[in-house]
Amino acid sequence: MEFNTLTESEVAELGEAVGDIIACAAHALHATHGHDIDALLRTFTRPACTNAVAVNYLHALEQGRRNGAAAADAAVMLIRAWADARLETKALLDARRRTKKDIPGGAGA
Repeated sequence: MEFNTLTESEVAELGEAVGDIIACAAHALHATHGHDIDALLRTFTRPACTNAVAVNYLHALEQGRRNGAAAADAAVMLIRAWADARLETKALLDARRRTKKDIPGGAGA
């Protein structure tokens, strides 16, 4: 199912489902790890995130998954993508810090 083939009511249902998925993912990360809920919601409601959630959710439905399972799949995808991005950013920052320590006059000099 593609976005442009959805009826007006299907678009509304999809929007509601995507909002619920994003809210559940943000609340889960906040509850289990104490991450700032407002920052998570700002990140998760960016167009790239909402589109990814919608596409993942619709794909799971097309594969025969029930609504709840499709929503769970989309939430897991969102959390994994967020966690991967955080780990990648941390690795880049750590590499820069190590590089600065190795440069004469850098942070470690």
